[in-house]
Amino acid sequence: MTFQKIFFIVAIISACVITFSNAQSCTASLRNLVAKHEGDKLCVYVDTTGHKTIGIGYNLDQGGAKEMIESVGANFDNIYSGKSCLTQSQVNVIFSKTIGSSISGARSVVSSFDSLCCGVQNVMVDMTFNLGVGGFRSFGSFISDINNKEWASAAADMKGTLWCKQVGSRCSDDASYVQRGCSGLRVKGAPTDEKDGWLSSFMSLFHVFI
Repeated sequence: MTFQKIFFIVAIISACVITFSNAQSCTASLRNLVAKHEGDKLCVYVDTTGHKTIGIGYNLDQGGAKEMIESVGANFDNIYSGKSCLTQSQVNVIFSKTIGSSISGARSVVSSFDSLCCGVQNVMVDMTFNLGVGGFRSFGSFISDINNKEWASAAADMKGTLWCKQVGSRCSDDASYVQRGCSGLRVKGAPTDEKDGWLSSFMSLFHVFI
């Protein structure tokens, strides 16, 4: 193996470590963004749609809620009645178990999802979390602008929607991330298995130089 090949392999490993670290930070920033908009409540409350809710926007009236609450070691009836509350650790586990459907939903709607930076990717997931996949899919021109990397146009389109008027600061916050757009750095945020992306990239490049 030549010195040049060794140099490239070391560079590739360093890049992959950085990418994996960025992917982890995407997950943390996604949680923070959704929690900022949904709230992060340890005890039950009634949301704006009249549903009993807990944690980071987790609807206790939805199917499977009892099983989900009990899966983290809490008593559903006590949680639902307000007799007891969740711990922060339990809230975090529930979020980690449920956010995947919003990530996969956003990915199914936005064809460029995996090439987006964390800031914009997280907005796609936050909107899907709030609107549902069907609701998010209806934002056709906005999604087209995102895929075309037309950040200013996408932000303006978002601000002109009825949804924006309904959710207020959530829209303003999300629009600011979209307006900022993505720099030249390509960072994948929160795939279903974050290790897969950087590891496969490393292995493909590794074989090129060996």
